[in-house]
Amino acid sequence: MCLYAAKAQTDTDSYIITMNDGSQFRCKLLEVKKGDHINVLREDGTTASIDWDSFRDYQKDMPVAKTKAEAPDKRESEEANDENGKTEVRSAKQIERLKRKHAKWNSCFVISARGDTIRGRIKNRGDYSLNNGSIFAESKIVCSLADESEQKFKADEFKELYIDSEESEYRKYITVEDPNSFAGANSKKLYRVITDGKCRLLFDMTVNSSGPMMGAGGMMVGGGTSTIERYFVYYKDKLTKVRTEYGFAISANFRKKCREIFNECPDLVAKIENKTFRSSDLREIVTEFNQCIGGNGNTANTRY
Repeated sequence: MCLYAAKAQTDTDSYIITMNDGSQFRCKLLEVKKGDHINVLREDGTTASIDWDSFRDYQKDMPVAKTKAEAPDKRESEEANDENGKTEVRSAKQIERLKRKHAKWNSCFVISARGDTIRGRIKNRGDYSLNNGSIFAESKIVCSLADESEQKFKADEFKELYIDSEESEYRKYITVEDPNSFAGANSKKLYRVITDGKCRLLFDMTVNSSGPMMGAGGMMVGGGTSTIERYFVYYKDKLTKVRTEYGFAISANFRKKCREIFNECPDLVAKIENKTFRSSDLREIVTEFNQCIGGNGNTANTRY
């Protein structure tokens, strides 16, 4: 930090500067050159040029309320925001850092459980239906909002996630009641929409990690990761698992399930029965069913 004794006059608001060592002082801002330095006017009338990396943040010096009732403690406000899943933006310097961070994220919008549209940005992570034991294991998403704050949404707090720049089959996600959820657990899960329409083809994937096991002769064998891919048909608020892949396809009772789901279209059911369509043709099956019932049928480019 470079100090110089010249007097200066300014009409700017008063600010509190917090240095990296935690010390603070009150001043007025003369110049802010983001990423380089700030020039300030101290209370004693001297000016200082402060390197950008030598201080934590600067905040406008707000008048202190006479009573707690008139002005609640800012820490209480931050804690309340945290409970609602929103990260409070606390300083201009933090906002700049968040802007740089969020600039790399993808534009998106979220449809809340109440039906509100919330626009923002979401970190690019490929497939948001992937359950790999991270924060997304419980179908949570984190979006940045217009003020650069970050809002966390649990699966029961939103209906739909739409990511503008993604490819069609990775663009749209919806939350659906999980029929296999445990009592007291979050009953909704996040699924990727592969084919959209009145009838939807949904997808999720789990990566399981396993440790080595004791084999013959006391040797430790195995261990690693395994991927489970699951496909569901979602029609008339009913979720039906129709295909599971553990490195290879398992389609037990596939034709029986299809007879029940697609019974409104006998011609389609016949194509499944005579194996014109197989379990690997789910995209084509759901698309044809949507066309049959007048529900369009395309990749996840539309909202229903």
